[in-house]
Amino acid sequence: MDKTIGRDIKPEKDQLNKIKTTFEEKYQITVSDKDALECYIALFYLGRAIFKFNTQKGVDNVRN
Repeated sequence: MDKTIGRDIKPEKDQLNKIKTTFEEKYQITVSDKDALECYIALFYLGRAIFKFNTQKGVDNVRN
């Protein structure tokens, strides 16, 4: 099992800049590096949860 925790996730500077740019362009909100890192970590865990949900055995995720 993956034991990655928030402080072990190390995004690249351009990934954080993309988050900051997106918030500024779409919502006119200035985001600090710390807040951008928090968003990155949240998106990392959300993506991992979605992946694990979609790969469960015996679960039918097909929408009608």
